[in-house]
Amino acid sequence: MAEKTLGSFEQEGKRYRKVSPTMFKFENEGDEIEGVLMHVDEIIMDNGPVKRYTVQTADGEPVSFLGGANLDLSLATVGEGQELLIRFVERRISAKNRNVKAFDVFVVDP
Repeated sequence: MAEKTLGSFEQEGKRYRKVSPTMFKFENEGDEIEGVLMHVDEIIMDNGPVKRYTVQTADGEPVSFLGGANLDLSLATVGEGQELLIRFVERRISAKNRNVKAFDVFVVDP
């Protein structure tokens, strides 16, 4: 029988490693992602284009998450290949009376 883990498995003597990203949602205050920014692209959602970020975590797993105005602004200066930590801080009410999420974004100094 094949050995299975979250990011890899063996089958017929071959070891496979997962490369398709898992989608991550910042739902609870304190949720965070730490790793290396590997890729940024854009996908089309019902309300228009949204940035999608892919981070490779320390265990080698690719994790993707969708941006938003606040997060996109904070990540605008982060380049691919840079180590970062993103932490969901809190929900706030915007000037337009909308729920928005506040994030702290940290990068590792070179």
